[in-house]
Amino acid sequence: MSCLYKFCFFLLTDSSLIQDFNAKQGDWLLNLERDSLILITSDPGLKSRFTQACEFLLFKAHICDSLSSFLADDKLKPHTVFFDIPEHLSASAGDIQKLMDHFQNEVDLFIITPINEEALLTAQKLFLNHLVDRQVFLETFLSEFLIFLKGLCEFYEINSQDFFPETLIAFNAYFYLPLNQKYIPVVNENLILSESKFKKFETAKLLYIHKQSVNAYNQHIEYYFDRFNIGLRKRLRSKFYQVLSQWREALMVGLTSIPRPNEFPGSVDDLSLHLDTINDYLRESPDPWFLLFEMTQSTLLQFERSSLDLIVASFLADHFSQTEHARMIELKWAYACCQNLSPSLFYKKWLFNSTQLSEEEKVVFQSFPHQLSVSLQGQLKEDFYKYCEGFTTKQSPADLNSFYVHLYMAEKIVLGFSQAHKNKYNKPDLLHSALVSVKNENILNEAWIEEYRLMFAKPNLQQRKESPQ
Repeated sequence: MSCLYKFCFFLLTDSSLIQDFNAKQGDWLLNLERDSLILITSDPGLKSRFTQACEFLLFKAHICDSLSSFLADDKLKPHTVFFDIPEHLSASAGDIQKLMDHFQNEVDLFIITPINEEALLTAQKLFLNHLVDRQVFLETFLSEFLIFLKGLCEFYEINSQDFFPETLIAFNAYFYLPLNQKYIPVVNENLILSESKFKKFETAKLLYIHKQSVNAYNQHIEYYFDRFNIGLRKRLRSKFYQVLSQWREALMVGLTSIPRPNEFPGSVDDLSLHLDTINDYLRESPDPWFLLFEMTQSTLLQFERSSLDLIVASFLADHFSQTEHARMIELKWAYACCQNLSPSLFYKKWLFNSTQLSEEEKVVFQSFPHQLSVSLQGQLKEDFYKYCEGFTTKQSPADLNSFYVHLYMAEKIVLGFSQAHKNKYNKPDLLHSALVSVKNENILNEAWIEEYRLMFAKPNLQQRKESPQ
């Protein structure tokens, strides 16, 4: 009998774990049932686009034709609602307020509407958190990205080996049923995990935590750190989840907040410390590239990998003793936000690595009005346009700072890793392919190509070196 069937059989025949949750069964069990997204619209075009995005992500969602039909259905308990206002947001202020009163701030509400001065003013008056331009949602990959973040990235995968018998657990953990996309609680916060209960859910192997428990999970891993080889991978995974959670919250703010931020909307210092810790863990490993390769196989990175791009770029910079992360973080954030606002042809080249853009497509891409970039200011704006110019015109980066180079190289490495089968890890071939890709595009000069080649050839990376001039 497979582990999955054994565990499901256990859930049906022994409810002792579930009974541990009776005291807190109200609110948080209700949240487990609210695992769907809902779109409220009468527009066939928007319905079709939303359905297409959900099917692409293999995610189940629900569409309501009107606000009244949604409010009349007591069985619908979503955690995220997309509400379509085709025009004149101010004229629908009453409906929006009715929806907000209905949820009492317990649901993430995204208003899809044409963004103009009138819409921004109305959104601020209503204290809305998320505003999405209607045309951008219909015509770009932003629809998939938002559904991916809100529908498939609420829970993070962990392993039953992360727990030990007779220890205090400070967070909830769940088992996932893929057929109905439900999460069943098996470990409750503040629970002393007995030997018998540990053995019962140990057969599940894969468990899940909610993204809000990432910090508690990290503290658990650090406190109960085992000294076996798997211990380092546990610590790396927990720290990666902290980066991922903070990073994607920043992307969400950058893409939908009112008004658009002109700098990284979070703590650069906190994120820098996380990256430094990850670099420390990677240097402890005999093969850090394999650990990075493992990260690319995570389902959390299926459709958005900019967080791992940043981690790999930080690792490259660390090897050359470049530990200043601030400009790298801000630039990657701005670029990642604009990637998700770009036309689908952007993904033809950069996300799926297919054929080169035609001359006509290049013109379309370069003329696209990046909604975030126009609000950038100062050094970040200058960094952003230099970085984009290097991609679109294939100019030499000789006049750019090193962090531009590491960000670019990291994208190639992560893309190559993500396209390799999880059982086909071959470090020399994968890193060589990334170098060949960079060299063929004539972006990096020969000095950098050689420096990366020497770095990739090292059996271990504990020794740092100075950056090439």
